[in-house]
Amino acid sequence: GEGMNVRVRATITGVMGIVGAVLAILVTVQAGDPVIFAVVIWSLAILLAVVGLYSAWAMLGGKM
Repeated sequence: GEGMNVRVRATITGVMGIVGAVLAILVTVQAGDPVIFAVVIWSLAILLAVVGLYSAWAMLGGKM
């Protein structure tokens, strides 16, 4: 059914956001880049994760 597809898509969107954030943080930690650079990357990564989770939540109808 259609509901299942939305749930799967929402889950993928949320997971991708979190994975992207974790990867970005790991890459900057491994590279030992300047702190300012790392902060910019981490901020973008966290924003990505939040947007991914919000999109997932909205796809599921925005109910808690």
